[in-house]
This record gives sequence, C-alpha cells and structure tokens, in this order.
Amino acid sequence: KYMVIKQFYKDVYLLLDDTKSEKTYIDTVDEIIAETIRCSYTKVFTKVDEMLDEFLEYTCKTLDIPGSQYNILQKVFAYFEAYEQEKRILENMVNNYITRSSEQEDRLTFLQKGSYTNFNLGDSASQGSGFIEDGNMKYEYRSVNWDNKKIEEYFENLSLQNRAVEYPFVVQEWNKEVSINISNFDVEAIGRLIADAFIENYGERFSVRLGTSKTMDNYSEPMDTISIMADSDEEAKNGYSWIEYFVTAEKISNKQVAFAIYTLYFPALDMEVSIDSKSIIEKNKICVQKINLLKEKQNPRINRHIQNINNLIIEVLENWTNDVNKNVDIYG
Repeated sequence: KYMVIKQFYKDVYLLLDDTKSEKTYIDTVDEIIAETIRCSYTKVFTKVDEMLDEFLEYTCKTLDIPGSQYNILQKVFAYFEAYEQEKRILENMVNNYITRSSEQEDRLTFLQKGSYTNFNLGDSASQGSGFIEDGNMKYEYRSVNWDNKKIEEYFENLSLQNRAVEYPFVVQEWNKEVSINISNFDVEAIGRLIADAFIENYGERFSVRLGTSKTMDNYSEPMDTISIMADSDEEAKNGYSWIEYFVTAEKISNKQVAFAIYTLYFPALDMEVSIDSKSIIEKNKICVQKINLLKEKQNPRINRHIQNINNLIIEVLENWTNDVNKNVDIYG
C-alpha cells in the first residue's frame, strides 16, 4: 500500500510541475518524512539516508529550499529518533546558506558529541512531562538509586527527544516502621501537626498541603501525601525553592504504621530551569547538576537546611506516635 501511494504521489507531483520541458523527479520533504515514519518501526534508516543524499547534494543546491523545510525535517528526525539524519540536516544548513538558531547550534554540538546511549525511560516516557495527573502529584522515585552516570544518561536521552520534564525526582529518603495501636488512623491530623510545627519554626516560609501522589510507573497507586515546599520570596532568594519534601504515613497492618520522608528536586520550581531563553539541552544539564548536588551532599549549607527540615518532620512524627503509643523511639 505504501509503495502504491508513493507512486501515485510521484505521478501527481510530476503532473503539477509543468514548468520543466524535461520531466525529472526529485524526492520531496513530504516523502522523506513518510519514509522516516515507515523506517521508525525498525529504527533502520538506510533508505532515508539515500533520499537525504539527493536532497542535500542536489535538491537543496538546485532549488531554493526555504529554512522552514530544514526545520521541519530536523524536528521529524528528532521525534522519530533518527539522530544521525538530524545531525546531517543541521550540519548542511550552513553549507546551503541557511542560518541556524542558537538552539539548533546547541543541538548540533550535543549530537556531534556522539556519546549518547539509549536509556530506557520506561513508563515516564509515555506519561508526559507534567507533574499532575488526575489530581495526583507524579514523581520519579527510581532516581534515589541512580548514580551519576545514570542520571546523565536519563537527561541526555530527554535532550535527544527534545524533552524537558517538570515532575520532581527523589534524591534522598528516610523510612521507619513503627508498632502502634490505633483504630482511627488520620493522615490529615498528622498533616496539621506538621503545618503547625513549620509555622512555629519557619513562619510563612513554607506551605504544607495534603494531597495524593504516585510514582511514574504504571503500577503505582495514589497515596496520601503531605507535601512541603518553599512559599516565599525569601526561600527563592536562598535558592531552595526547587527542593520539595513528601511525607507519607501508611497503616500497613493492625499494629504497624510506615512513615517515609522524601527529599525531591523539583525542576518546575527551579527558576534557573524555567528561563525561556535557555535551550532544552541547557535546562536538562542544570537538572543533572542539581540532582547530583543533592544526592552527593555537595553543599554544606543546603545539607544543613535539608537535615533541619527532616529533623523537624521526624520530631512531629515521633511526638504524634508517642501520644498514641508511649515510649516509641522513631529515630532508632
């Protein structure tokens, strides 16, 4: 069917182009796009390369191909992961007197490095870039176990796909299971205690909200979550607006409750990432730097800030637990 439609397209194209005495056929941008889509199923772009040879060496130099057509091909190649073909388009723009944008320059430099590897983005690749889905806060939990190399590969592959993401990444976690006797388990009550403690210790610098969250995988169930994030210009000036905290408390049996505190890096709240003039590649590089900064505890001031926040939350959880069940050591 594909070949029949392609031949029909060629015939119509020749009939429409009646300006030439001698009828010669050239591959059009539309055909290159169609062939790219067909080859994307196997990720073998040999035929596309042949068409691209003619397009770049003959068509572009003979006909006045506008810059918009190069841009379209670049975006199509990037979308269908034909990165070598995308690189060829970008490299040949200058040869054919087409000016590259600053973002295209960054993109070409990135592709010319040739160090990218295919990293399996897993379920996150099909779930969009936002952090809210059906009222649930989405977050990437796997990152807590990633090393530097894996973090770089993850964001390099996002850059390859021309994607930047907003959802937060877990960089540190604290877990504790506590034996407790309680019939009416109320996460909202714990959230109110945490909110009161933050107001007492930090004033209006933080907002504490109760909602639901889920991890990026397709098997995750929404879970009641107390989120804590900077809520003032002071925190933004300090550079901590991009750090968020999740607190979960789950009754896992009649006599046990599991507490967890997650420290997260939140790109959507990072003013350095949200600058419109920055390219996607630049934004993803900043995300890598910030995640590594938090995971490796490279900044003593930020480390102390995070530790103080965690200690305050743990103190509230311990006090709540001891009100229900005397003499529980939640720190141990």
